[in-house]
Amino acid sequence: MLTDIDGFSVLNSIGEDLYISNNNALTHIDGFSALDSIGRGLYIVHNSALTDIHGFSALNSIEKILSIGYNSALTNLDGFLALDSLEGTLYIQHNDALTNLNGLSALNSIGGGLIIYNNSTLTNIDALSALSSIGQYLSISSNPILTNLDGLSTLNSIGSDMAIYENAALEEFCGLYPVLSGGWTGSYFVVDNLSNPTQADIIAGGPCTLDPVQLIADLLAVGTLTRQGECTKQ
Repeated sequence: MLTDIDGFSVLNSIGEDLYISNNNALTHIDGFSALDSIGRGLYIVHNSALTDIHGFSALNSIEKILSIGYNSALTNLDGFLALDSLEGTLYIQHNDALTNLNGLSALNSIGGGLIIYNNSTLTNIDALSALSSIGQYLSISSNPILTNLDGLSTLNSIGSDMAIYENAALEEFCGLYPVLSGGWTGSYFVVDNLSNPTQADIIAGGPCTLDPVQLIADLLAVGTLTRQGECTKQ
């Protein structure tokens, strides 16, 4: 029974697909710390004890699919902090302990589609705040406690369709304002959520307002705002 994959620590590239699947004793993936590119797809699926994927911290390029699914103990995606683009489709589905998508904060483009499906504890997708384009379709469905789409506020291009459905707590759609107000003409399917606004409703509502706590954090980070006793940067 496989419990670790530490022996791959010298590997820096894979030309084809990489499957990490059906390993029910594997708790972490630390063995790919030098891996920076995958020539085809990466599939991390059906690993019931896997809690984190920190071992992919150097990975910046995946040519095809990234599929993360059916990992019931996975709590975060922090291993993908270097991943800035994906040529194929991103699947995030049936990860019952995943509360957010932290770890995907560098991802700015997806060449295929984005599918976020049936993650029972997912509360937000704020970590997608760098994402500007999706080459094909956007599908977000059956995430029962997802409340908003604010994390899509920098998204300005979707190649084809948009389907957002059966998210029982989803009521805030302002994250879609930039792409809808930019003249997007794809198929719009939004049903069976807590709120089901039309495209016109979302455009009329305008862009998301920045959370005050986040605004303060951002201002502190760039030095525009200082804490008491500190000097303002010049």
